[in-house]
Formats: sequence, C-alpha cells, structure tokens
Amino acid sequence: MVAERIVQCLKADLLELQEQRSRAGVWGFIKGCIDALRQSSTELLVVDKDLANYDVVIIGSPVWAGTLCPAVRTFLQQEATKIPRAAFFCTHGGGGASKSYADAERLLCKPLEATVSLRDKDVKRGETNQAISTFLATFIK
Repeated sequence: MVAERIVQCLKADLLELQEQRSRAGVWGFIKGCIDALRQSSTELLVVDKDLANYDVVIIGSPVWAGTLCPAVRTFLQQEATKIPRAAFFCTHGGGGASKSYADAERLLCKPLEATVSLRDKDVKRGETNQAISTFLATFIK
C-alpha cells in the first residue's frame, strides 16, 4: 500500500523484493522473526534494475522483531554501493523504527535523506497520506 502510493505520487518505478523461499504461515512468520533478530540474510530473486541510474532510491521495509526484514537487509548488503541517495520508510505494529533506520544507514554506509515510520493500523485505515506527502517533500525538489 505505502510503496504503491509513493510510486503513484512520483510516477516512479517499483522494485518488489522477492525471496526465493516462502515465509507463509505461522512457521514462516516465526522463522522470519528469528532471521530478523539474528540479522540473517536470505536468497532474493534477481534485482533487474540498475540502481545507479536513479537519483534517489526509496527503500521500504516492515519492522520485524525491531529491525529490518531479511529481504531488505540482503538487498542493502548486495546493492548499497549502487545507490546514490537513499530515503527509507517502514511500517510497524507500534514499536517504532529507530533501529531499522540505524541498520539501513550502516548497511548503506551513508545517511538516509528522509525517513518516515508508519504504524500498520494507520496504513490499513488509509491515514498515512499526509505523512507520506511530508516524507516525499523533504527530499524531492
């Protein structure tokens, strides 16, 4: 929902990260949380965009166990040197996102130009348009 809204506002490209394995069901959820806590990588399907061709790459992640989900962590580990400028949004159940921001900056080896943290219940209610607009306005000229 959030990524689609950003794509719509910016008329931007969307790259959806996909893991080679499924995390469906209760066991997939539990394994995902354990992997997030351990800061584990995962196997991603091929990234088919040359990120160096973009002015800004906006990265989105759900917060799992207080940090980045494994797919986003792996993406940043593999693609960080190709990303010229980065902004970051995350969704969470209410625990906040400060560790996710710090992890993303560490993996990128550069500061994030903008961040926004969105609670899952606000996303589901459609109550994030103002926060997304403010987020985009901080780095899009």
